[in-house]
Order: sequence, then C-alpha cells, then structure tokens
Amino acid sequence: MVQPASAPLEGPALFSWGQTTAFGLAPYRYLRHCQRRFGDTHRLQLAGMGEMVLYSAPDDVQAVFSLKAAEYENGNDPVRYLLDPRSVVFLEGEAHRRARKALTPPFAGRALRGYAPRFVESAERVSAGWRAGQTIDLTAAFQQVTFDALMGATLGMGTADCPAPLRAELLRFVSGQLSSGMFFASAVMGPSLYARLRAQTDAAKAALRDDRPLTGRTPLAGRAHNLARVEVWLADLVAARRADPVQGPDALSRLIAEGDAYSDTDVVHQLLTLLIAGHDTTSLALSWVASQLMARPALLQRVVDEALACEAPEQAESAAVALPLLHAVVQESLRLTPGAAIAPRRLCVDKEIAGECIPAGTVVAANVVGAHSRAETWGDPDVFRPERFLGITPPSNTFFPFGGGLRRCLGAAFASTEMPLVLAVLLRGWALSPVTSRAPTPAVHGFLIGPARHVRARVQPRGRP
Repeated sequence: MVQPASAPLEGPALFSWGQTTAFGLAPYRYLRHCQRRFGDTHRLQLAGMGEMVLYSAPDDVQAVFSLKAAEYENGNDPVRYLLDPRSVVFLEGEAHRRARKALTPPFAGRALRGYAPRFVESAERVSAGWRAGQTIDLTAAFQQVTFDALMGATLGMGTADCPAPLRAELLRFVSGQLSSGMFFASAVMGPSLYARLRAQTDAAKAALRDDRPLTGRTPLAGRAHNLARVEVWLADLVAARRADPVQGPDALSRLIAEGDAYSDTDVVHQLLTLLIAGHDTTSLALSWVASQLMARPALLQRVVDEALACEAPEQAESAAVALPLLHAVVQESLRLTPGAAIAPRRLCVDKEIAGECIPAGTVVAANVVGAHSRAETWGDPDVFRPERFLGITPPSNTFFPFGGGLRRCLGAAFASTEMPLVLAVLLRGWALSPVTSRAPTPAVHGFLIGPARHVRARVQPRGRP
C-alpha cells in the first residue's frame, strides 16, 4: 500500500504564473536554481501543466522512466497546441506501441546507415554558396541541412523531389511552430488554442480544395493558412503513395505498409509530428554546439584537426568511432544545453516515487536540466568539458537528452549520427569565427530550449587567407 508523504515537498514559493515567467525568461538558470535550492526532488508549477514533481537523482529518474504504460499518459501539455490527438506523441497503450513500432525503423539501424552520405551531401550543398569573409546565419543553414535529412527519412524524398515553393512552405511551418510566443499562448489558452487553430486550418483546407482565396485576419490566421497548405500537400502525397506504393525505409512507406491500420488523415498527422519534432530539435542543438566551439578556439582547432584527418566519417561504424572528440563535444553540449528541459508523465494512478506518495493526476518528470547539473554526478557541471565523454559512458539515468522509457525520442539515434557528420563537413571546408563575444541567451521555443537568436559566424574557406 502506498503511504502518504510525511511532509509536503519543497518548491518555489512563486505562484504558477510567476514560475512560468521565470522559466520562460531563463529556463536553464531557473531549473538549476530550483534543483540546487530544493534538492533532487521538488515541486514546480508551470501554467498549463499544473502541479509537477521533478526528479534529478538517478534512481528516481529510473522510477519515472520505468512507469508502465497503464500508469501514466503523456504529460507534455504545452505541445498539444502543435499536434493532433492522433499523433504518436499523444497516443496511449497499444495504439502508441504500434505507432512507435512502425515509426522507429526509419530513424535507426540499416536505414540510418543509409542516410549518412545524405547528411554529408546536404551539408556540402548548403555551404557551397558561402563566400570568404561572409557572415553566415548558421542556425538557418542547420535548418536547411536537417530539413533535407528529415525529408528523406520521413517522406523518402530527395532535395530535387520537393518543389521550391513547397520546400519554403514546409520550412516556414516547422520553424514557425516553435516560438516563445506560442509557448506562452499555450500556457494562457490551453487546449482551446489548438481547437481554434484546428478550426481555422480546416476552413482554410476547404477553401484550398475549392480553389477559393484564403481569408481571415485573426492572430492565428497566418499559421492556420500555412498549416492548411502543408496538410493538403501531405494528404495528396499520401493518396498518391497509396495508389502506387513504394517499398522504402522512410516513415511514409512504413505507414502505408500498415494498410488500413491508419487512415490518410492519421498518416498526415504522424508525418507532421515527425517534421516538427525532428527539425528544430537538431538545428537548435547544432547551433548550441557551434557557439560552444567558437567560444573555445583551442578546442575548435582540435576538432578541426580531427575532422581533417578523417577522410570518410560517413562510412565509419559510428560517429563516436570516426570522430571521438567531436562526438564528445556534441554530447557535452547536449548535457549543458539540452533541447528538452524535462521528460514529463501525468500519473493515472497513485504512485510511490522516492518514498513519496504522488497522487493520480500529478505530472512527474525526469528533470533533464537538473540531472545534467548534479555536482554528485559530474563534479564540475557548470564547466564545458567534452573529455568527460571521451571513451566513457555516463552512469545510467544521469544523461538523457532524448528522454527515456517508453516515450524516448524516436529520432535519438538519427540526431546523434547526423550532428557530428554535419559539423565535420562544415569544419573541414570552412574556418568559423564568432561575430560577437556574447554567449547566446537560452529561450523557450515551443517545447524546446534553444538560442534566443540565430547563431552567426564569419567564414573563410580552408587553406585561404
């Protein structure tokens, strides 16, 4: 029998909106402050999510990740404005298991090894237009590269297969969905935000199908029109692929192969999930890595020397084998500046965790930022020191930038392979120097944390003055 807690858990005294604002303005700093002041287990309240209990200690993180499917549901309420309830993110039980089974292979194993040359080709193509002394928006460049890779894994399409206007529409869609404004709008409006966006999107889709002009001047109209264009195009693509199935490793082929298990609408929403979840997550992570390297010229030179010495990293067994230092730099960046702050679950039953009785309805969360900042685990957690990952596997449940358990990020292996290869290509061809000495300021981007502004660099071709 679960016993009630002996005393209320500690946590910030601020009311919910005060905590939400503090988190929104300085997410890493606020979560680290709470972890160090209140300990590895503490309360937190964010608008739109209600009462939460955060866990940073390895054993407690394991308890959260070991919850059975029947004991919880997805607790990441702020992302509900982005995704349909039929998305794999919000499916539960057997429906969730089946969707993950279909969507995991395109981002791992043999399929992933086949994408490696594409990562290299895309990075080379995007950087081919750079000029000596030019200031480059690295975040935008990373968005283009990761988008190309994602189109292959999700839709089985090459760069040339996607018309330029549609490519621009898709990029605008996946980039525009994740913003600080939408994070706060979700907190204020809750589920009604998605309901309003859905209604306007459906109206816009009907207009597009009838060849009528899109109308509307509400704050969400532009976003709804953009989403409508994307959904109409994806629906047409799904219908075409059903009529002429192609056996490929991509997610669309896998979903089509499931036959009647997924309707065309279901398939569209799974594809939208992959496009949103797999795009800015990687481009923002690459932006953090680039800023960390440019701030450390000596480390940057070591990474460049390693990349130049590795002739074909895409053919190696793994990035950790081909580019151990660069791989460690990426890991350390994910530790210090993880894209996801927490990995939440909303309990469906009363549960004892860390000796406390947590009632059903409460969100329990593995605290990614807190666990990555524990002095007991890392010794010097505030120091950027990639050597801690060189040939070393962190203890279980101390390092989990992609979450864990039954809802671990589908694209974890994909992103971990893509990032070192993309960086190696760019660093082999170009010398990067920062345009400012100021470190990027973290900001909430929807359900992610990334630099508040795009990371930029001045570039020079290798071997030239």
